[in-house]
Amino acid sequence: MEGKKIDFILNLTNIKNVPLNKYQKDFTFVVNGKKYQTNRFIADLLSPKIAQFHYIDESIEEYHLTTQQQGDFEQFIKLVDFEHNFYSETEINFFRELFIELGNDEYFNLNSQFCELITIHNVFSRIRNKLLLSSKSLTSTNPSINQSTFTGIENEITFISEHFYQIMNQGEEREEKETGKDVINENITIFGIDILEMILQNDNLKLYDEDSLFNFILTIVETNDQYSICEFIRLLENIQFEYLSHESIEKFISIFELEYLNEKIWLSICQRLLLTPKQEFLHKKDYNNPNQDKNGNQNQNRYIIKPMNTINISYKNTINEGLFHYLRQKCSRDPHDCGLVTVTSSSIINNSSNYQPENSINPFDDDSHMFYSKNQPNQWICYEFHDFQFKLSKYQIRSFNGGPNNYHLKSWVLETSNDGQTWHEIDRQTNNSLLRGQKNHSTFDINSPTLSSSSTDFFKFIQLRQIDQNWYGTNYLIFNSIEFYGEILESIS
Repeated sequence: MEGKKIDFILNLTNIKNVPLNKYQKDFTFVVNGKKYQTNRFIADLLSPKIAQFHYIDESIEEYHLTTQQQGDFEQFIKLVDFEHNFYSETEINFFRELFIELGNDEYFNLNSQFCELITIHNVFSRIRNKLLLSSKSLTSTNPSINQSTFTGIENEITFISEHFYQIMNQGEEREEKETGKDVINENITIFGIDILEMILQNDNLKLYDEDSLFNFILTIVETNDQYSICEFIRLLENIQFEYLSHESIEKFISIFELEYLNEKIWLSICQRLLLTPKQEFLHKKDYNNPNQDKNGNQNQNRYIIKPMNTINISYKNTINEGLFHYLRQKCSRDPHDCGLVTVTSSSIINNSSNYQPENSINPFDDDSHMFYSKNQPNQWICYEFHDFQFKLSKYQIRSFNGGPNNYHLKSWVLETSNDGQTWHEIDRQTNNSLLRGQKNHSTFDINSPTLSSSSTDFFKFIQLRQIDQNWYGTNYLIFNSIEFYGEILESIS
């Protein structure tokens, strides 16, 4: 009966006992016109490039090198003795050039810039320099990369994968001119799609969520004309569709053609199709319960939980210092324009810019713009928050510039949601006359018995819905502006 198997490997130090110099000298290095005799085994040890040549053609027995730095190639051959030694700076420079010519990664151990710790600030320059030094066909402006040049950058690729979420997010919160996405995009444009695939397929890849990767791929393809449809499809193969949000799935459907479909993408889509509605809900981006897999378990291998911060936006007895004022200061423009808030409605009276739903988050002193719906029952306006959630304690509405018996709000409910489908009523006003007048404004407290004081009070959607006719007896939903007060839960910059 066969016994227990034991793991064993021969110690590599045994190679030091092999008399390499005693073998037949059947290989010649011609360095700067001078011949140096050695054997094929030593030649293959010194040069992975020559070893690859021998794999293809065993008859190769000579290799020519021309270097700028002069030196004694015999000293270089003696490196296969694997003995510690001290060399002059001139000799080291000669060795560096030889290592580059021979395709040997030992060069990087002789270069001080590659002895420093890898950081998100130097990792791309390290790759660029290694690729430039690894292939004479690379130029500083337009490197042409092939698979043989990828050796020696494994540590950098792994580092980028492990910190991909940080690099992509770098500079975005501060609205810097060049964000982390721009840095990746700029370097991938130089390196080529193969490097990006190595990063995305690395087992150590870390993301905030699958949406961030999906949107990144769309961005680099849209901003780089050099990418073909085939390369776009190659990048999409790295998306785990079961973890995409409903919004990203809709975006994917709108741009993806059936002819692009391949087996890998189809299998990933199948994982999404197998989800039940409950499981699909668990995959939605939810800061209260992030990074869950389809069984509700934490998916720690691929996703990083965003560090979150709570900021109190309290009511200050003013009419212009709530959530939308805070967001406007943060992004230096309208929150709707910079993608922090999406405002939608059941209908709009016409296409005029004066009546669009996003007008309702403009400053309260803007009298010429308002939200104006069609004359239909149950009109609503909805505010969706991106990259943050909000816990509402008060809200404030300002009526439009119309007389006392005009189309002013009379009866409504305020509702919250985390998925835009299941709604929780948090306030109800019936026959309320506080907004029955020209540019009236009033503040309303949230006192809903359905909500606790737990963190689940943070929501991604707030919706105002008219439940009865206005003070004019019609169904038009019209008001100038709205503001929210409470706490914002957002990622830490």
